[in-house]
Amino acid sequence: MPINFKKNIFSVSLPGFTLFEVLLVVAIMLILLSSSASLLSSRTQEKGLDASARAVVDHISKARNYAATGYFSSAWGVKILDDNSSCFNSGDCVVVFKGKDYATRDSAYDSIFDLKNGVSLSSNQQNEFYFSQVAGWLSTTTVAYEMTEQRVILVNNVSQQKIVSTTPAGLVYYGD
Repeated sequence: MPINFKKNIFSVSLPGFTLFEVLLVVAIMLILLSSSASLLSSRTQEKGLDASARAVVDHISKARNYAATGYFSSAWGVKILDDNSSCFNSGDCVVVFKGKDYATRDSAYDSIFDLKNGVSLSSNQQNEFYFSQVAGWLSTTTVAYEMTEQRVILVNNVSQQKIVSTTPAGLVYYGD
């Protein structure tokens, strides 16, 4: 059988399917695959941010619980360090320390939580606050007026954010 070179490329066929139909299915599958990959990446980033926010809540809650139970007969504080050499990975971390003042603390009691996996603090946060011994109420050495709430803003690589808040009574929670 002689080969006819004048055939249209779209009429070349496999058993049951034309080349055009095969290319169309492959193109649709590639579009679906690329869409699902970007959604998966975004979802992974969101889950990483959520996990970091929960860890920051746990870390701040640890300071509040230590203070409220009188652990080592002291108040316990929290220092938020942004782009600081004391932090290991990204330069952003949360430090729980013994005492009311980060500068005069005993660093042997420090507990450091480093932010990682694309999560960082939002623009130059340098918060410092402490919880009073036994009462566990929020207080600060850096603000001269009565404190209403402390906030730590976390962001990820795709500009999503979570805000970790601490109320004056010591309740620590997070949200968008």
